[in-house]
Amino acid sequence: MMKNCLLIRHAATAGNVCRRYTGRRTDEDITLEENARTRRVGEHVRGILQNPFVVSGPLQRCRRTSSLLCPSKNIQIIEELSEIDFGVFEGKTYEELKDLEEYRAWIGGELPAPRGGESRADFSERSIEGFYKALSLAGEGDELLITCCGGNIMAIMSFLTGKDYYGFQVDNLEGYILRFRQNDETICDLSYDRFGGGNNT
Repeated sequence: MMKNCLLIRHAATAGNVCRRYTGRRTDEDITLEENARTRRVGEHVRGILQNPFVVSGPLQRCRRTSSLLCPSKNIQIIEELSEIDFGVFEGKTYEELKDLEEYRAWIGGELPAPRGGESRADFSERSIEGFYKALSLAGEGDELLITCCGGNIMAIMSFLTGKDYYGFQVDNLEGYILRFRQNDETICDLSYDRFGGGNNT
């Protein structure tokens, strides 16, 4: 049986609007202005997924988005689907960090993780674990909605496709629609399309 899964990034927070590194440590809600837009996107989601099993990352921004996208659904929380820990760079903008040698080393790939933060390798492993946990919770159902952070989507999509991590960046309330067969821990016959960014929203 083919499974349909929508991976969608949460609605925007104040930190997203200001282009701050908003990671695992910053548990802020979405902005009030995003409520109406999220409900509109929810109408489109419900046109694609008729009766999805709904999973959310643990941060407020993910839980609020899930509740607006599918207001009548119970939401299962998966702790592993929280954003990467940006360590000492958390809450800062590029402009605030660009002259720091430590920051330049990190974005240049010379430093595996920000001080006090999480490496991309560890974060990706955690995100993939969260994805498979969502599949396990959904069981035999053929529709799954996962609301999580942008980094989680990049990690999961890169793992599933073998393609570049940064090639899967999405804006808020965007993501990917996946279709695949699952045999135990194996994903087969994967295809996917971009969700959002055009007529979808």
